[in-house]
Amino acid sequence: MSTNFNIIVDTGCFILIWLVQLIIYPSFEVVKENQFQDWHKKYTISITAVVMPLMLLQVSTVIWDWYTGLSTIAVIRGVLIALTWIFTFFVFVPLHHLLSTDVNKTETMRKLVSRNWIRTVLWTCIFLLSAYQVAT
Repeated sequence: MSTNFNIIVDTGCFILIWLVQLIIYPSFEVVKENQFQDWHKKYTISITAVVMPLMLLQVSTVIWDWYTGLSTIAVIRGVLIALTWIFTFFVFVPLHHLLSTDVNKTETMRKLVSRNWIRTVLWTCIFLLSAYQVAT
């Protein structure tokens, strides 16, 4: 895929992860305890409808870039995207599952915010790589 398409998808992920890190995850603490379970269920369905297409598009751009000509940037970008998938499905999905079961909600929310810095850095690096490709 063209670097122009990559930057569009990567910008979407970049903006989304910073919104999650700075606004969405911290806002979990202000949802009333008796409303949290219902609210969190709706949140996870809604955010998945936004995040999953972006993540799938990123994977498809990496596959296309690798198919049409392997470059150092494409390899690095692919590794970083793979890491976002690993962290999302092996760290964050289980943490959200814990929130949905109401087990130690405060500690789980703290973990979400602190551990999400990993994905925030990863998606920021992916965005910067795409921006570099567009600029060169």
